[in-house]
Amino acid sequence: MVQTRVGGRVLVKTAFPLGQRRGHVFTSGRHAQGRPELVLLNQPLEAKNSAVTMLEYMASLDFKEGGMVVEGVVVFVATAVPRDKARELLSTTLRALGRRTRLLQLRRAVDKDRFKTAEEEAYIESLSRDMLTRPCSGCGATCGCGDEKYLSSQLGGESVYTGLIATSDGLYKEHDDGSRHKVDATEFNLDESIYDTPIAVVPDDLHPAPATRGSAEMQAAMGTLEATLSAMEANVSGAKRTMLPTEVRTGDLVFRVDARCKDPDCRNCHQMLEVAAVHHGNRGVIVVDDNVPAPFRISLDTIAVSIQGPHWGDGDAMEEEDEGE
Repeated sequence: MVQTRVGGRVLVKTAFPLGQRRGHVFTSGRHAQGRPELVLLNQPLEAKNSAVTMLEYMASLDFKEGGMVVEGVVVFVATAVPRDKARELLSTTLRALGRRTRLLQLRRAVDKDRFKTAEEEAYIESLSRDMLTRPCSGCGATCGCGDEKYLSSQLGGESVYTGLIATSDGLYKEHDDGSRHKVDATEFNLDESIYDTPIAVVPDDLHPAPATRGSAEMQAAMGTLEATLSAMEANVSGAKRTMLPTEVRTGDLVFRVDARCKDPDCRNCHQMLEVAAVHHGNRGVIVVDDNVPAPFRISLDTIAVSIQGPHWGDGDAMEEEDEGE
């Protein structure tokens, strides 16, 4: 274990088990000041020094759950370590901290406006045309490689289809029914974030307790949620709602329920998010929250209701229905 003193009695320590390529970087001493300890989990060995430097800077900040630090185009988000995970860490790798220590995990993310530039859009257009000229390698889709090419990426070392299609007109995203929409630079980079060599770093769900499909909390909140949506739809022409959707698309609005809320009539625990990208093969949905500077990844089964966005079209837009039944 390596440690450096930040100031006063606060230290930054590292815990990389012998022979392992990943480990943790964490603070020690904040707990005695009434503040949670900060931890960067599962850092690659080659990034250990940069992780230490970053934590040395952030150790003096008054982080709370949901707190963030924006450094250029990089965002660090503080989220609570789940109780079972914290108990495991404090009894093993981080046992130097003591079993009652409160932990906040700092997770790297990307600013949601990072790719909204003319340069990024031009790059995506040229990338699509370039991909058409490249030879296929482990495609995983039988596209024929004529005027369009179905794109694959490495996921866990395996080549998988991404749902992205390169054409001379740009990149397109394929939907479950075979229709498609054109992808901009933001959607492309967020979509690629789940694969082995991403440019954008997207953390998993930043909200600690979303209700899941079939749970008592979600079922209890449905009545109030429907009332909220009915009032919203009265002011939005042509809005189409899907309860318990089996598919969402970029640009949809989705609604979730906080599982910690026990009042079925409470409207403060409804969460509205906009879909920024959808991973092919039910690998997750990336959303943005107006109150959070970074996109994050959620599971489809935490979405109670969706309102269709611009990529459904008149021909395949669905009437209100319950697809989850």
